[in-house]
This record gives sequence, structure tokens and C-alpha cells, in this order.
Amino acid sequence: MFLRPAFWLVLLAVLIFAIVQNTTGVLLFAFQAARKFRMVAVAVSFPPGAFFALAVASHIVKVDDYRVLIASYILGWTCLLIFCGCALQLAEPHFFLVSSCHRSRSSSPRAGQ
Repeated sequence: MFLRPAFWLVLLAVLIFAIVQNTTGVLLFAFQAARKFRMVAVAVSFPPGAFFALAVASHIVKVDDYRVLIASYILGWTCLLIFCGCALQLAEPHFFLVSSCHRSRSSSPRAGQ
């Protein structure tokens, strides 16, 4: 085998985390571009809080293992991704297109004519 099983776990965790965090980052940039700053403020504080709560819970249950901490951190970001996805589904149909069209019209030279 090329790597030990512990390294495979870390490798898969890093790959999964990269996908989840980058997807969440794109959604947060979209909310910020649409001027939905309340959503961005909630989203920035959610993953560390969820990780802390899950880490404390695993310590209370006495499951102190690095795999639990890795899973807790990925789970915190995955919950944020689901939260942002649900908020996006509940938004208006042309939520992001409308806000970007209004901004581009007002900044064009013909807007004052």
C-alpha cells in the first residue's frame, strides 16, 4: 500500500474539506455581491461555533480522537453549506441577477440621461 490508513483518512478529509469550503465560499461571495450581509455575518461565525460545540461534546462523551475532530470540523462547514443552499432556494427566483442588473445600470453613462 502506498500510504498508511491514517494518511488516507487525512488525505480524504482534506479533499472533502477543500470542496466543501470552496463551494461555501462561492455562495458567500454571491450573498455578499447581492448585499445580503446578514447572511454573511451569520455564516462566518457558524463553522467555528459548530466545531467548538462538537469538540466539547466529544470530550464530554470521552471520545478523544483526531478523527472525531476532523469530522467535527468538516461537519461544521457542511452544515453551513446546507444552510446557505437552503437560503438560496428560499430567495427570489432572480435574486442575484436583479441586484447585479440594477447596479450595472446605475453605473452606466446613459443612466443620467
